[in-house]
Amino acid sequence: MPRRGPGTDRFSRPHLLRRIMRRSPFAAALPVVAVVLTLTGCAATAPVETPAASPTSAPSATPTIEPIVIGPAEMPPVPFDGDCAKALTPEDIAAVTGRNLLLDEFRNFEPLIDNVGGLRCSWSGDGGQMAIAVMPRSGLDGAEIPAELTATYFEDCGWVCSWQGGDDAVWTAVSFQFDDGMTREVVDGWGSTLGPRVVRNYVSSAGEPWVRDRTGWWPTFECQALADAVGTQLGTDLVGLQYGPEHLGAPEQTLAILAGRETACILQDAGGELNLLLSTEAGLGGSFREAPESAPTAPVDLGVPGITAQTRGESGFSVADGVNRADLYVYESALPLRDIAVAVAAAAASDFQ
Repeated sequence: MPRRGPGTDRFSRPHLLRRIMRRSPFAAALPVVAVVLTLTGCAATAPVETPAASPTSAPSATPTIEPIVIGPAEMPPVPFDGDCAKALTPEDIAAVTGRNLLLDEFRNFEPLIDNVGGLRCSWSGDGGQMAIAVMPRSGLDGAEIPAELTATYFEDCGWVCSWQGGDDAVWTAVSFQFDDGMTREVVDGWGSTLGPRVVRNYVSSAGEPWVRDRTGWWPTFECQALADAVGTQLGTDLVGLQYGPEHLGAPEQTLAILAGRETACILQDAGGELNLLLSTEAGLGGSFREAPESAPTAPVDLGVPGITAQTRGESGFSVADGVNRADLYVYESALPLRDIAVAVAAAAASDFQ
């Protein structure tokens, strides 16, 4: 089965690992302590005139800013309006790392990261590369880096070393990849200086607060549930296997997968005549992603009410219900590709139930 390396389209590389969703509060309520003072006095030999109390004005109420609501299939605002130069400058980086790095002009459109209102930027030069990620908590929906990956990302220091931080409003990560001088202690020092600077710049430039309406979002599916739903439409039994990536993605990709409820599975029949990759993503059904030149797209009518579709190259399809999207790529099949696409579309129309 083809394997895919990091940094490319779905049909040439995976979107990584199993999905683990956690929820945790990001703001703690401050306890309020009421103090009641009881005043006592003693009798006086002469009455004392009490001055009239001065009128006091009521404290001005702080206006409540209602967050704007981002629709289930709408893209949230991008931090810094997508301008990475507003997050950090080469001078900021050089002052901390001693490396002369230039902002990479081309920023890959990463639908999963954009889907949660995130931004990823990178700088290159002087023997390596540095990248930052900025992801508002309102888009993460409580997602956190899984405990079993924390050491890999933020304690070990292999060919890439990462640092994470942020506050109640935003999560950020800074990742480094240099040929020399990169140790955990050094990276933590760089990250603990540059990361908070990114957060301050984000806070000072942030627009209106927003929340995401996730009405109609698919859940993070179990692979066997997808296999059962598609198999029912095809009239055959399928086995669903978690699609394991060959390389672990960046921490922000992992968070985006969790927050976007992506599931990637291999579906197979017992006889080995059908072998396909199926992925589901919530919130990305409003528009189809760009495809590389090697996988040209074309709209197609599969005849399933409520579902739009397009081809992706010679062996792929994308189907969407307006809120969610499913992508499939067929490796082996004794059935016509269109029949499989119709089966997936019909399963998607019923939320893979």
